[in-house]
Amino acid sequence: MPAKQSVTEQLISEIAHKIWVEAGQPDGQAEDHWFKALEIAHAKKVVAAKKAVAKAAADKAPALKRAAVKKAA
Repeated sequence: MPAKQSVTEQLISEIAHKIWVEAGQPDGQAEDHWFKALEIAHAKKVVAAKKAVAKAAADKAPALKRAAVKKAA
């Protein structure tokens, strides 16, 4: 199993466990907790990806400004 997939499964497992504990540790709801955890994990990945894109754009902005100034000069 690829490492990235294991990390994802580990994250989902941790989230599902938290959901189970917060729900009072009920029996018979493991699948529901897993799918809810899957949704949360995907949402976290989307947020992280958006932050990475915003950071990359912010990191490029000063370089683009410098290039524009050099070109204008």
